[in-house]
Amino acid sequence: GNQDIQGSFALRDALSGYLASSRSVCCHTDRVIITAGAQQAISISLMLTLMMGDQILMEEPGYRQVHKIVDLLKFKLDGVTVREKVGLDIEKVLASRAKALYVTPSNQYPMGTTLNTEQRLKLIGWANKNHSWIIEDDYDSEFQFAHRPYTSMQGLAGKLGLDDHIIYVGSL
Repeated sequence: GNQDIQGSFALRDALSGYLASSRSVCCHTDRVIITAGAQQAISISLMLTLMMGDQILMEEPGYRQVHKIVDLLKFKLDGVTVREKVGLDIEKVLASRAKALYVTPSNQYPMGTTLNTEQRLKLIGWANKNHSWIIEDDYDSEFQFAHRPYTSMQGLAGKLGLDDHIIYVGSL
């Protein structure tokens, strides 16, 4: 009750270092917020970045709980198709003027596809060009067995100096 509203400083500091080494996330301790889980983090992210009526793109099929948050906050949801072995319809995102994109690039739920580095860079470019937000839910990123996990989108954007419009959501 009398801790920092963002959560324990020691925990945020440890997570900042861990995320930098494990997922290439570029963040200061003061940019880390401890939540009760991914749903709360997604809710906070959307409330801070969008206004009622703004359009958000989301993977279809995708994480159903995000639909509930989007409906509650009265955003306009536009689905972006995810196909087995093909993945996210990147071209639809690139053609959109939506204010945000919710994406699970490391292990798309429920299709299990992954966005490669080139696709991630295209989405980062889209967000930068349109002043849009990417909510990167790094769902199950640690479960990559065929290859080393791709760098997080937030980390890639940070290396380019473009991370101001990407919110990284992870859970332990």
